[in-house]
Amino acid sequence: MTTARRKSNPVAPGVETARPDASDNSPGENHRPPPNDGAPHRALAPHNNLSLPRSPLIGRDHAIATIQQLLLQEHVGLLTLTGPGGIGKTRLAMQVAANLLDHFVDGVYFVALAPISETALVSTTIAQTLGVHEAAGRPLQESLQEYLRNKQLLLVLDNFEQILAAAPLVSALLTECCRLKTLVTSRATLHLYGEQEFPVPALSLPDAKHLAALEKEPVSHLTDYAALQLFCQRAIAARPDFVLTRSNAVAVAQRYASAWMGCRSPSNWPRRGSSCSRRQPCWRA
Repeated sequence: MTTARRKSNPVAPGVETARPDASDNSPGENHRPPPNDGAPHRALAPHNNLSLPRSPLIGRDHAIATIQQLLLQEHVGLLTLTGPGGIGKTRLAMQVAANLLDHFVDGVYFVALAPISETALVSTTIAQTLGVHEAAGRPLQESLQEYLRNKQLLLVLDNFEQILAAAPLVSALLTECCRLKTLVTSRATLHLYGEQEFPVPALSLPDAKHLAALEKEPVSHLTDYAALQLFCQRAIAARPDFVLTRSNAVAVAQRYASAWMGCRSPSNWPRRGSSCSRRQPCWRA
């Protein structure tokens, strides 16, 4: 996929988009370009609505590299990150999206679907995120297709498991919009043609046979495990005087392993076509 910037296509007839407010920095009639003083000017970043947490993402370097490589493959239009609730799908998707901003000249947009339980509201939520309004006498899906048809854009659809019945909408958008890429987070796949699945793994942790050996390892080696790194990050945020020791590392590792096994239980995974109830999550990455 080319990374060269291009001018976005004008909005197709019949598609209304939200007008920028007074706070926008769009050039107006009286706008003058800055003087050419010979200094390099940084290219404007693509449009996006991403809001990343300040805390670093721990233990996901390999997953990020793999997901980015998959998304940039020409034949991959739909990539679904799957896994139990709380495993870190949303945070991982947001980081990947932020890393790929320069690859999508028409923008990267995050669509939060967690509050939605009605399939009919999915297209409305996507349209609101993109600033597309339904034109009189025209279905909103058609307006979305016209708006996205020639755009090189990444759409991140978060928490899709509870509105799996809306999968045909995603299929229709990808069919009509050949340059559109969609990154989905869900506890279950969408079961669409061409869908690529990436199961999000748990953070690294010693297996059950080696848990007892943690008490013998140097404290400096304990944070080699991503799960313990994450726990330390969260613990220090709540209690600045927290110190990881050999004894509490074992307790933390045992608790994490127990929570992960509970998340992997088949009873915690949604069935195809059913809504997914909120359950006790694993620790988020």
